[in-house]
Amino acid sequence: MSLMTGLKSALAENNYESAKNALADATPDRDGLVSLSAAFMFLSLVYRYPDKPVYDTLEKYIPEFQSFVDEYTAEPLLLTERREMEYDYVRLFINAPGGMKANPYASCWMSDEKLLWGEQMIRLKELMASEGFEMSSSVTELEDHIGVVLEFCSVLTEKLASDSQSCGVGSVFALLEIMRDFFPVFAGSFASKVIENAELGFYKTSGILVQGFLADAEHIFEELIFEGQ
Repeated sequence: MSLMTGLKSALAENNYESAKNALADATPDRDGLVSLSAAFMFLSLVYRYPDKPVYDTLEKYIPEFQSFVDEYTAEPLLLTERREMEYDYVRLFINAPGGMKANPYASCWMSDEKLLWGEQMIRLKELMASEGFEMSSSVTELEDHIGVVLEFCSVLTEKLASDSQSCGVGSVFALLEIMRDFFPVFAGSFASKVIENAELGFYKTSGILVQGFLADAEHIFEELIFEGQ
């Protein structure tokens, strides 16, 4: 049984002792974890409303992440005029005739009723509270919005990268639980709707990017935590 399989089994059983044993053999690539954290944060930014501060930040950092984008799509991630991006963002993720085109809230994809505030949402809030994660007062989205979830993953990964002694079991468990329960939703139904309904190339490419990257994320994380194992 691989170390990651043992770690995931410990997560399923909520067995911290088994997780500690698995992580005792971990040889984390801390520079790689920093890069993974940055990728999560960049993708979180892509799925925020493109007001001027967000737009300006994207304009600054897109060139630095172009190689990351190139790993998953041949289409460049190109900004267009900000008002055009605001319009497409609203119709995709907030409101449009007949309803938003790609609901960005995970809980709406995780139950037959497609309602917010399901069991998954409550569990996510518990994970965030246990890790001391607090959303900025300026953030109006709920916790299971793709942008917020990705920011949380960035914070968790950064914590693991900065732990000079060992990987914290709680943070690892939280990250693996999100990868198990939330990433398939965002990489699956959500990404498909974004790709299908986006009018701008920026958001169509962002759909392809989230589809590929989140499908790979657990494998990338395993390689970084158990480097050389």
